[in-house]
Amino acid sequence: MRDLVKEFKHTGPAYREKVHTIIRASYGSHYPRMVPEILGILDFRSNNEVHQPVILALELVKRYSDTGQHYLPLLEDVPIDGVIRNVNREIIVEKDEKGQSA
Repeated sequence: MRDLVKEFKHTGPAYREKVHTIIRASYGSHYPRMVPEILGILDFRSNNEVHQPVILALELVKRYSDTGQHYLPLLEDVPIDGVIRNVNREIIVEKDEKGQSA
């Protein structure tokens, strides 16, 4: 039973949220300077339809990487399916005051 509890603590939703918080804090302090430079150098391509949502998401991030904005404009069509795993959506996709994905 202890092993099951230990495994759950290291793989369950609370653990994933903790990892996300750490990654987000790291991104907030280090990566905003590096990401625009990296995205400016690299071109991401794929002929595989399965990977197109990721390619579109990278293009969107590239377009806004130099703006200093923390959030994408609400009018943008942000690809979620095929980009963000279902288990991570709750901690990544924020909701507005009406509970709608924002």
